[in-house]
This record gives sequence, C-alpha cells and structure tokens, in this order.
Amino acid sequence: MQRSGLPAIVGISTVPYVNVGETLNQGFDASVEYTHQIDKVLVTARGNFTFNRNELKNNDEPDWKYKYQNKIGKPFGSDGYLQPFGLVALGLFESEEEIANSPVQNYGEYRVGDIKYKDVNGGGKIDDLDKVALGYTNLPEITYGFGATAQWKGWGFNVFFQGVARTSFFLSGSSIRSPFSSGNADRGALNSDIYGNVWMSTNTPEQNANVAYPRLSAGSGGAGASNNSQTSSWWLRDGSFIRLKSLEVGYSLPKNLLSKSFIKALRFYVSGNNLLEFSPFKLWDPEKNKNNADGSGYPLNRVFSVGFNANF
Repeated sequence: MQRSGLPAIVGISTVPYVNVGETLNQGFDASVEYTHQIDKVLVTARGNFTFNRNELKNNDEPDWKYKYQNKIGKPFGSDGYLQPFGLVALGLFESEEEIANSPVQNYGEYRVGDIKYKDVNGGGKIDDLDKVALGYTNLPEITYGFGATAQWKGWGFNVFFQGVARTSFFLSGSSIRSPFSSGNADRGALNSDIYGNVWMSTNTPEQNANVAYPRLSAGSGGAGASNNSQTSSWWLRDGSFIRLKSLEVGYSLPKNLLSKSFIKALRFYVSGNNLLEFSPFKLWDPEKNKNNADGSGYPLNRVFSVGFNANF
C-alpha cells in the first residue's frame, strides 16, 4: 500500500508503496444432511451455513482525531472498499424554527422538508467530521441455504431456499436521491416509489412524519439537492433476503409400462427457479444492489420449465 503515515515534512514527491497492509479474514461453514424412510416415502433434508468476517488491521494511517472515524477494525465489501461512512440522519426538518435552532449543515442550502443530521462530535456544525461507519458492507457476512427432497413411488419433489444476512446498501442514483438532476430524459425521472412517499408542504404533519423521501429539489443545483444526496443513514437499507431458489416436481413412469418399448426410463417434470423472495426491502431484488442500488439493470429471471428425461 502507499504510505499514509508519512508527514509532509519528509519532503518526498512520490509516496512509496510498502508492505504494510494487513487484513484478518476468518469465519466458519457447516453443512448437514439427514435421510429418513417414512413408510414408502424417502425424505432427505439438507442445509448449509457460512459466516465470514474480515477486518482491516493496518493501513498505515495515523490515528484520527475522532476515534469513531478510524478505518482500523472495519470490514471490506465485495468491491474492495471499506465499510461506508456517512452522516447520521435524525429525520426531516419540520419548521424554520427547527432549522434556526439546529447546527449549521455545510452541504449546500437546505429548507423545511430536507434531511436533518446529527452533530456527532458536538462541534456546532455538520461536516465530514460527523461521518461515522454505517451498516454493513455489500458482502454478506452470513450465507445459508436449506432444502429437502422426497420420493414416493414414481413421484419426486425437490425444493431449495437460499439466503443472506448481515449486509446492507444505500439507495443511490439520480432517480432516488436527486431527481431532475440529469439532463437525459431517461435519467431525469422519478422512481415510482417516490409518489405518495415524499415530503410535501401540502401534507399533514402526520403524513410527513412517515415519508421515505425528503423534499424534492429542482435539479442538482436546487436548494436541498446537495444536502439530501449525502451518504447517510437516511438512505441505508437492509440487504438480507431469503429466496425460493428452486422447486421441482417430477414423475417417472413405471418400468413395467416401458418394458415393451425401446425406452428404458421416462421422467416428466415441472420446475421453477427464483420463484419467490422474502426481504425487508421491497422495491426491487436486493441481490442487485451490489452494483445497481437505484433499481436499474436486469434482475434475476424467474424461470419455469416443463420437460422430460428419456433413457434409451
């Protein structure tokens, strides 16, 4: 890594690369399978579980003034970046009096309906020194799966679920954080979830207390646009989910029915992949959020298949 602890007084023009980077990566995984005959039904259940956590041990950075901003001890995500840092959102400003009695926020102009941030260091203003580590990374610390198969006479049944936990992401993109900021017609629009879920001056206080989006601003230079688009806990979302990955039902014809034909075995089946998903995040497939945290891009396809297998 390039040295981060060299003071400017050293006088070098190029910061050297040295062998100082250190990361601890550890965890465990387990799998279990159980088979049991219940009368004429053969049942097999299986499951797997993996927990993995990494931690930055040394990056040659000097100790930060505010200890909560130290990178040491934080995990890396799948993109190679550390756990994200951001501001702590306290809600939305409800009145001009609240704005006047709150610390100044140094992220552009802001008004009633814009995001209010926490003065973490007590400095009387909101700036980058108030940013803290938020959530997890986009690399799940927990990955698991479970399923079962059952066989009865010629019938077969197979189901498998997969899931992840202890992962999070931030909503991003111009259609979410800063609508109308793009000059392109296809990117200057609003995400449909904003309708009915955005702060509006015509709403009642009770309605505005439950909205998911701050006041809309006109373009990237509008009042509140820069303030509201900051990385903060307001945009943090839980990325965990459980997915019905596969489901299959099949039937194999008895061999005595095939004995007079040239077919040795014949099986018909109906199957599906990515059929259902259970997640606290409802707008789109949370598995896409590693690369597309604004809902863009194609999700995993839901696939249905009908077919047969024949042995000759």
